Amino acid sequence: MSKTYPEGHPLAGLPRAEKAKKVDRTHAATKVPHEEIVRLARPHLAAAWKESRAPKSRDIYDALNLAARGVSDAKSTGDALGNHLLGLYRDRKMCFLPCRQNWLLLIDGASADQLQAVIDATGVADAGALKEFILDAPEAKERTRTNEEGEEVGIGVYAI
Repeated sequence: MSKTYPEGHPLAGLPRAEKAKKVDRTHAATKVPHEEIVRLARPHLAAAWKESRAPKSRDIYDALNLAARGVSDAKSTGDALGNHLLGLYRDRKMCFLPCRQNWLLLIDGASADQLQAVIDATGVADAGALKEFILDAPEAKERTRTNEEGEEVGIGVYAI
């Protein structure tokens, strides 16, 4: 049984997604906490996904001018969004997919102000409309390969 938002929450009944599998990478040093990168990136990701675009870390880093805010490089952005904090799903080109799981992860833990920023960025009327929009988004499926024993195993890369 998947966890859902509790009654009384603006997105009550909407399921929560599990984070994508972590890809092992060296973490680049940055002066900006991952939480701040996520706060800044939430509306940008929502706007991109609304248009069915799958941005890369570099796209987000450049669009939000994170270098001027003290973020060391685009890899730090990807680490915050993909590996360390949100656990967003990526495709084999390392783009953040506009899938249902990512929408759910994007809003999970968002403050009321951040949730409103996501609602505004998507252009929907309210949390109820956002909930319907998320439920209509495609699901990401993990790509697999066959191991030496002939079993299908996930490789931590997703597609919609």
